[in-house]
Amino acid sequence: MYRPAALRTITCVQRQFFLQDAQQLTILIDGVKYELESETFFPKGIVALGDYEAELIDDQKPTHEFTRAYDLIIPDGSTRKFRVIGQTE
Repeated sequence: MYRPAALRTITCVQRQFFLQDAQQLTILIDGVKYELESETFFPKGIVALGDYEAELIDDQKPTHEFTRAYDLIIPDGSTRKFRVIGQTE
């Protein structure tokens, strides 16, 4: 179940590649670059470069570390789950 569109964010997928059966993306969210990794292999193909809506589905910040995951919303309404594996400025 998705939250209202007003609670989603626009992301810009700037780079994508595969590494050991998982797709990795470099995305820009609110001016911050993140490296994301898919949780599964996608038989439909890879996510293309461009702008997408994303929904933050997991956000845990125990001290100086964090765990975060996003559902990337594809234009056909399907979603792809990615977890954050890195952050750059």
